[in-house]
Amino acid sequence: MTSDNPHDHRYAGAEYYWGEGRSALCDRVNIIAQPRGFRKLTLIDLGSGEGRDALYFARSGFDVTALDTSPVGLDKTREKAGEMGVEVNTVTASIIDYGLRWHYDVIFSSGALHYIPETVRPARFRHFREHTAPDGLHAFTVIVRDPNLGAAPDAEPNAYLFEPGELLAYYDDWAVLFYKDEIINCHSGGIPHQHAISRIIARRQ
Repeated sequence: MTSDNPHDHRYAGAEYYWGEGRSALCDRVNIIAQPRGFRKLTLIDLGSGEGRDALYFARSGFDVTALDTSPVGLDKTREKAGEMGVEVNTVTASIIDYGLRWHYDVIFSSGALHYIPETVRPARFRHFREHTAPDGLHAFTVIVRDPNLGAAPDAEPNAYLFEPGELLAYYDDWAVLFYKDEIINCHSGGIPHQHAISRIIARRQ
């Protein structure tokens, strides 16, 4: 493989780099989100990787778009979606500068928003908020800086960890339905390590 995208290399194998199980916020989003008449709720998964969460939401009845920089990861998403008999729209783009074209009922991301540099993060969050449907949800898990934890073995130089409390500050005028700070165990790439994270589900008012 000649790609310069490190995620293409991570996703090239038959196994799933982040595992196949859905991430922790998925079930909460599924419970909180309510169908609106006969229309499917629209959801975009920012930094979807190999699609584990996008596939879960598609199977749960959402109209899902998976966005990632890795064509390899998105290929695996489409292949798995075909096997499952569900549809996932895919977009090869970066969360740093991709312009959302629609107003989504749910904007979701698990462990990817730290690729957005601090200098542009406020503008990106404004963009995400502006492209959220009335009463729509944001459901995000972000990696937080913690001086007591060393760098992850697969840490990348273009990762810009969130400061404690930073994620919550973007939602002071939204209804925060769930928020939690915690330390989690991670086995990405087969190497055990820990992350400090913040999780949020917030509703646009």
